[in-house]
Formats: sequence, C-alpha cells, structure tokens
Amino acid sequence: MRTEISFELVGPFSHLIIVPVSVNGKGPFRFGLDTGGAHSTISTALAQRLALEEKEHIESFGVGSAIPLTMSSIESLSVGQATVRDLPVAVADLSAFEQRLETHIDGILASDYLQHFMLTIDYPHRQLSLEDEHSNQ
Repeated sequence: MRTEISFELVGPFSHLIIVPVSVNGKGPFRFGLDTGGAHSTISTALAQRLALEEKEHIESFGVGSAIPLTMSSIESLSVGQATVRDLPVAVADLSAFEQRLETHIDGILASDYLQHFMLTIDYPHRQLSLEDEHSNQ
C-alpha cells in the first residue's frame, strides 16, 4: 500500500518537513520529519492531551548535550494510511524547538516509524510518499 500526502516546509530556512499525523486514531497533529532521529517524539502537551502513560525516564544525546526524555507507547501512529502499531515513543518538551522553528509542532517522526516504509520525498511538489515494505509481495 502506498500513501501520498502533502507536506509543508517550516523554519527560518524552510527546511523542516511537517506532515499531518494521527496518534491513536486522533488528529491530525503537526509532526516534523527527522530521518536521522532514533525516537519518534510526542510533545509533553500532546502526551497529556492523549493521557499517555509514562513508562521510564532516559537521556538522549543530540548535538553535544543530553536531553531528558520520558518513554511511553502508543497504539498507532499514522501518516495517511501508513500506520505503525504499538510504537514506543519519547515524550519531551518541544517548546525550545518550536521557538527556533517559529511554528507549532506536536511531535517528530523518526527512524523507528520510518523504517517500516520506503520513503520518497518530492520537494518540488511537496509530496511525501510512504510505501509499505510488504505491498509488493
């Protein structure tokens, strides 16, 4: 199955891809795309809104500093019809990130979600395509 969805580019240099995402069947929410990130992340505010259960506290390392994260899990994370179920997610305060981007985001899609799909980014047409790895079998 192939899902195609429009995206917007945000930030001071218009470099971050933002896509609409459903979490546990609710949304759409605004998520940034981070192909190099390890953990998909949900903002603290969205985690509270969805009443996600805190599971453990960890530190993640990015650009020279440790970032405290709370781990949780969600039943489903979907971009269009591209759904991953039972996904562990990090919960973090994204307010500093939002200030740098000059826009609101609810979370970040990372490699733990993206690894389930063949990803194509069409920048000229601002289209994101996610193809299920099993759709050609």
